[in-house]
Amino acid sequence: MEEEINLRELIEVLINGKWIIIGICFVSVLLAGVLSFFVLPEKYEARATIMVKEQPKTEPENGSLEALLSSLSKSPEMTVEAYRQQVTNPWILQKVIKELELDPEVYSIKSLREAISTEVVKDTNLIRITVSGTDPILITSIANTLAKNFVQYISEKTTHQLGMSVEFLGTQIKEQEKELAAAVNEYQKFLAQPGGVRELEQEINAKLTLLTDFKNQLIRNQVEIEQNRASLKQVESNLAETPEKLVTEKNLADDAYLFNVAGEASGASVKDLSGLRMQSEEINPTYIGLVNERANLKKTLANLSAQQEQLKVQISLAQKELENLQAELAEKRVENDRLEQKVNMLRNNYKAIQERYEETKLSKAAQVGENNLILLSPAIEPENPVGPRKMLNMAVAGVLGMMVSVFLVFFREFWRKSAPQVAAGVNNVK
Repeated sequence: MEEEINLRELIEVLINGKWIIIGICFVSVLLAGVLSFFVLPEKYEARATIMVKEQPKTEPENGSLEALLSSLSKSPEMTVEAYRQQVTNPWILQKVIKELELDPEVYSIKSLREAISTEVVKDTNLIRITVSGTDPILITSIANTLAKNFVQYISEKTTHQLGMSVEFLGTQIKEQEKELAAAVNEYQKFLAQPGGVRELEQEINAKLTLLTDFKNQLIRNQVEIEQNRASLKQVESNLAETPEKLVTEKNLADDAYLFNVAGEASGASVKDLSGLRMQSEEINPTYIGLVNERANLKKTLANLSAQQEQLKVQISLAQKELENLQAELAEKRVENDRLEQKVNMLRNNYKAIQERYEETKLSKAAQVGENNLILLSPAIEPENPVGPRKMLNMAVAGVLGMMVSVFLVFFREFWRKSAPQVAAGVNNVK
């Protein structure tokens, strides 16, 4: 049957072991106090603050010349976290050790890094550098020297990169000058060739004007032909209704001359001659006029038809010449646009590189890297230690002593009660 342990028994165990608990707690607190007040050295912290200047963000198109030149003419864009990671750069730490002539047996790169902590102040662009140690003067010097060398390190790296960019851009400017001069020379030779774009455009305009004149003349001729054909049809109709000869009948007495001649020849009396009538035929002048008009109209129609055919031939030739000129002009324009675009592109590239070259030189001369980082607050020699925390150490020691002592009291009670049972069990087995 299992034994039940109630709360009263637990309290009685604690009461019975109260002196053990008190003794262990007292010893723990005493030891912690001795260590904190007399053994452990005082620990100080020196803090320096660096402000990272935010850089304007430009986002040119990926892969464009502007993006490439922008990356060359600017200092490297680093986040505040990236700067923080560089504070404990081995090169910087080694320089701090040499500059302050620190004891290499005490301060190595590893031990110095362990004494340094860095953090980014939340929601700011500030980096806080904290150096811990027992010597307040020394840790203050380490913090300030570290901050100074860090700013100098970033400035030197940025200046070095900008110097390389200046050299690279200068080389590119010379290359662009050569390419631009070659492109301009090629374009000038193309423009100097006979049958250029402007000349072909003028020829095409002249051909278009001539072709328009031919077509207008062709239309006018066609109108004249229709008019002449209508006139010819009317003349032929009138000619068909007009007699070729006119027959006239008159009294002989009406013609005095013929009357006298007839009287003398016949010896007839005047009375007899007066009763005689005379009939005659003569060519109709109207008919003759219509015939002549018909001939003129046919001649005019023949001339107009000949002109019409000649105009059609001239229009066909002009159209072929115009098509050839337009095809040649299209080829010339393509070549002209290609060369002009090449010259403009090289000119724009040269201008962009020249501008970036001047900007990069100015950035290098202005020490952009050093301006990106500002030692906002140098470390001040700490007056009060941050450790050891004596009262906290003693409180923690007391809590731990109590926990250990309670465990020992319960373990002792358990051992005391379980020992006879074990012995009895051994006797029963025997």
